[in-house]
Amino acid sequence: MKHHVVCLGNAVIDMSFGGMQFPILANEHQMFDSRLITPGGMANTAICAARLGLEVTSLGNIGDDNLADLWRAPLLAEGIAVGDMMVLPNQPTTLSMVLSEQSGDHVFVGHRGDMLLSADKFPDRWKSLIQVADALCIDGWNYLSIGPDVNLIAIEIAKNADIPIFYDPGPWISQIPASWRNIMLAECTVILLTQDEAEIAVGESLPPEQLAQRIRQLGAELVVLKQGAKGMLGHTETENALQPGLKVPVRDLTGAGDSVLAAVMFSYLEKHDLPKMIAIANATGAASVQKFGAGVNGPHKAEVLAELSKIDGRYYF
Repeated sequence: MKHHVVCLGNAVIDMSFGGMQFPILANEHQMFDSRLITPGGMANTAICAARLGLEVTSLGNIGDDNLADLWRAPLLAEGIAVGDMMVLPNQPTTLSMVLSEQSGDHVFVGHRGDMLLSADKFPDRWKSLIQVADALCIDGWNYLSIGPDVNLIAIEIAKNADIPIFYDPGPWISQIPASWRNIMLAECTVILLTQDEAEIAVGESLPPEQLAQRIRQLGAELVVLKQGAKGMLGHTETENALQPGLKVPVRDLTGAGDSVLAAVMFSYLEKHDLPKMIAIANATGAASVQKFGAGVNGPHKAEVLAELSKIDGRYYF
């Protein structure tokens, strides 16, 4: 029986353009060598999670424009339930342009419209879906996109139902008030951050093990520290697991962290031990960065298994 996860986050369409040269300056025109139009944001995690073997329901707001169907169709093709997304009349679906250069570095330029949801409009149907799920996943962009109240309501529902909550604050961590950020780090079960994001969260630069420990002491059960090419560290109260990075050709970093989040959710729900979980997460990230864009171009299970076999032939799923 598949584990069922609820992914909370507004619909986003990514328009990705690759092969750019930074900085992009006025009147210095460029051509790109790759392009992709795909669901992005939380959909990156949802799609990868479905491909790894989870049953996924997507909750959030979506516009009533032509981009909405462009977002729905690929998720439905992956078997993801999207029927409970809340359509906001006269609002455009959030659009993000992702510009990336050959090194994999990228920048987002977007428009989200008015997609905030007040606490009194939280649907009863969403509450019911979260209560029966095996896990809740919260998008790091949610504070700015759907609003802080919705996240806290969803967390309260999940905690009352005794289901794990997964949270990756992402690059928006510097734009989130510290008070709300600390609540999220305290209330969620599993936290994923990059080294830079963790340093912002604790307010100082520390060695990776100490950073992970400081984050966990805020309240989480498990902290996963993403260190890029250096690998990944998993930390609980009783255990550390370090997985060195895999040497792979990097095509694009877009969505790699979102795919890693999916892998950690899958492995956690499958009750893998910590070293295996971090190995699977690391392999998923390695598979992701070799491909252009995210969303529909995220990693498939076979691609993750191929990278995992390079780490340890005993690890499989």
